Amino acid sequence: MVIPLVGIVFLTIFGAPILIVAVIMYFGFSKNRMMHRTIRLMVEKGQPVPPALLAPPAAAQRQRSDMRRGVVLAMIGLGLMIFLAAMNDWEGGAWSIGLIPFLIGAGYLLVWKLEGKKDNAPPVT
Repeated sequence: MVIPLVGIVFLTIFGAPILIVAVIMYFGFSKNRMMHRTIRLMVEKGQPVPPALLAPPAAAQRQRSDMRRGVVLAMIGLGLMIFLAAMNDWEGGAWSIGLIPFLIGAGYLLVWKLEGKKDNAPPVT
């Protein structure tokens, strides 16, 4: 009775990630195969193959947002400080661990404010 249960648990723990990776790879392979089939049909019919089909444009990179990072880190630090202070009945110095992400977030916010809005920055997509 225990052996099938252990087998199911191990298959779930180790088999699920392998299954997810296999499904992702299969769909990537299918997409690539369909693109090659389309190009082959275009060449057989004598139609020109658009360069964008052979080498699709690179994905646009998102602009780094110091404001977003700063707010997230500051709020994580603040939450950590409140949590640790409440857990110790507002005594001791365990809450000071939350100062690390809080001050890093404040630094990001300071950099964001000092740099200001750049005119030549690419748009965020």
